[in-house]
Amino acid sequence: MIGMKHRIRIRDRVLTLILSLLLFLSLPLLSPQSVNAASGFWDISGHWSEFYVKKVNNANVISGYPDGGFQPDKAVTRAEFISMVNRTYELNRLDIADTSTLSDVPYSSWYYKDVTLAVSAGYAGGYNDGTFRPNNPITRQEAAVMLDRLIPNGKKAGSLKSYPDSKQLQSWAAAAFSKLNGKGYMGPYSDNKLHPADPLTRAQTAKILSDILDNEDIVTRRTIVDQDKTTLAGKTFVGDVRIDEDLEEGSATIDNCIILGDLIINGGSTITLNNTRVVKAEADKDDTQVRIATKGNTTISNLELYGKSYIQTTGKDGQGTPKVIIHGSADATLKGVFPKVSIEGSRAILNLESGKVLDLQVTDDGRYSDIVLSGKAEITQATVDNECYFHGTGTVAYMIVNADGVTYETKPGKMTVGLKTDRPQEGGDEDVDVAFKPKNKANDVDVETEITITFNTSMKLAGGKEISDSSVGNFITLAKGSKTGDKVPFKAAINSAKKIITITPSQKLLTGTRYYVVLAEETLINGGGNLNDGRSVYFTTEGLAPEETAATPALGGLTLTPSDSSITVSFMPNSTGTVYAIAKTSPEALTVSQIRSGGKSTSVKYNTAGTLTLTGLSANTKYYVSAFLRNAYSTDSAIVTANTTTTMPEAALSSLTLKTSSGSNLLTGFKAETKTYDVQVPAGTAAVDVAAATNTTTNTNAVITINGETVNSKTGIVVTAGSTTKITVNISADNKKAVDYVINVTVAAQ
Repeated sequence: MIGMKHRIRIRDRVLTLILSLLLFLSLPLLSPQSVNAASGFWDISGHWSEFYVKKVNNANVISGYPDGGFQPDKAVTRAEFISMVNRTYELNRLDIADTSTLSDVPYSSWYYKDVTLAVSAGYAGGYNDGTFRPNNPITRQEAAVMLDRLIPNGKKAGSLKSYPDSKQLQSWAAAAFSKLNGKGYMGPYSDNKLHPADPLTRAQTAKILSDILDNEDIVTRRTIVDQDKTTLAGKTFVGDVRIDEDLEEGSATIDNCIILGDLIINGGSTITLNNTRVVKAEADKDDTQVRIATKGNTTISNLELYGKSYIQTTGKDGQGTPKVIIHGSADATLKGVFPKVSIEGSRAILNLESGKVLDLQVTDDGRYSDIVLSGKAEITQATVDNECYFHGTGTVAYMIVNADGVTYETKPGKMTVGLKTDRPQEGGDEDVDVAFKPKNKANDVDVETEITITFNTSMKLAGGKEISDSSVGNFITLAKGSKTGDKVPFKAAINSAKKIITITPSQKLLTGTRYYVVLAEETLINGGGNLNDGRSVYFTTEGLAPEETAATPALGGLTLTPSDSSITVSFMPNSTGTVYAIAKTSPEALTVSQIRSGGKSTSVKYNTAGTLTLTGLSANTKYYVSAFLRNAYSTDSAIVTANTTTTMPEAALSSLTLKTSSGSNLLTGFKAETKTYDVQVPAGTAAVDVAAATNTTTNTNAVITINGETVNSKTGIVVTAGSTTKITVNISADNKKAVDYVINVTVAAQ
């Protein structure tokens, strides 16, 4: 029986142990710092870090252990450290891919998301063996390097030479440690040593993060830049920074900043980044090119280009822009050294204006792209996985070709061609072919259309010079009605590959009208020495022709509009011919000295649509103006006229001024005083009365005189129109108290 009872007790103990173990295993796993001690940690009272620990704990940056302690002198692990840093900067706001390639950071670990955030934000990384070693203590110099990537530069770095162990700093950590020392975040121990290889303690971490919260400008919201000449300086941006399209052709500067969110560039003509670290940037501006200039120690870890862009770097090793991605139809110009450039969309243009690309990848998606190597630009190695075309005098040292249809203008130094792949051919041997858009004989074309002329190869002027935007008008004509009809002004642009010309008419085209695009013969040449043939196409715009539009007179639209001191001569858009006005010079700046009130007119030419303004006319004066518009919309000799006879109105009262030498219009608080006023009346206004009101106080002995004549509120003097007259006001007042007087100026009735 005794043995039986003993066995029962053993069984009960085993069951109790098993139940306890199961209960423990059912509890959630906690990180070493997952318990927040709202009432205070039991082991920090009197510790040098007590103030800092409480502060960052209240800020939800750090927490303690399940036993209610903080363990301030314990070494902080790499995982614990980045977890605290992530909460300090609120990096959970970042939109990141939830993936990790580090072998010792499993998805199930408590620190998985923190490590992924830190790596994506670019301030932490793994070791060469692909591990992160999350549970290893972090050294002071390792922590300094991580924080350096999150903190803008201070006014000056710390000098470490005075510390006895400064030479123990690893070369990769010296600059970062110096920066944090200069900001006061990481100083010496009581022995005046830095201890760079010592583990960072939890207490030291609390102090550093407390200082960062106090001193650094951390911006967690999205920042929009839409004003010209905006400067962002000395900030860490966790939210995105967007250069808005409303900036248009303005400029912006980002100086000494950290951008952990995305830098999105949709506007601006020039964006300058100086001593700034950007994790990811993308340039996507419509229509016109945006120039991005990186200076100093600026780094953009990942730069993606859409639209038209110009990227200029100053670093000799190219580490400032380690990876550039060019998307489909982008037109990107690069200047400087770039370690890796990848073309990942079709019909893109890469123009290496000068400098070097160490590794160019034309991916399978990069079909029909153009790579232009200007001058002595160089690509060290190019891997080509789809048809594309290399132009220019620059060189490719080594080309790996895995696709048919690849051409070059300058032969690569060395080539490796894949199996069953055609060997690249020297480009430019083919005849010049050209395509127009709108196509020949197209109808219902939008009156605001752009016109493109696309060549099958890169082109130059027949004399061998590069084609510029300004030279396009020398060989392409846009004409109305016929090939030799009235020329239509336009703006032109040629792309970096010198294959596509875009022309934009300066004004809307006329509805229902035929237009001709004419390419002059033998004005351009390709790399093979082949000249272009002469070509012309025509298209017709949408809608009815102007002469068939009921709302518009056949050849009319000429109007004359008088206003206060000018007459405006207006005529229909795209009218051509001659405008005649009563003037002696060109119509761009007609003034009163060139206008006669009647008499013989003289002719002036004005061959674009718009308005002429006849300015400087006098009030109360009659003017006779005539205008004639010849050859509008057609080639016949019909003339449209418009005439006006107008009397200029009087000037507004607001143009009248009365001022003392100090600029005041009131006499206040004077006793016995004499003041001189200037009364100014603009030319063309009526005569003016200057009347002096009696004082505004009651029962005084004041006497008011103007130019020696005693006046009251109903009398005054006359000031001649178009002149400046000085008047003197004398006030003799009761000496016992101050009084107020008001000078009134009114326009006299005519």
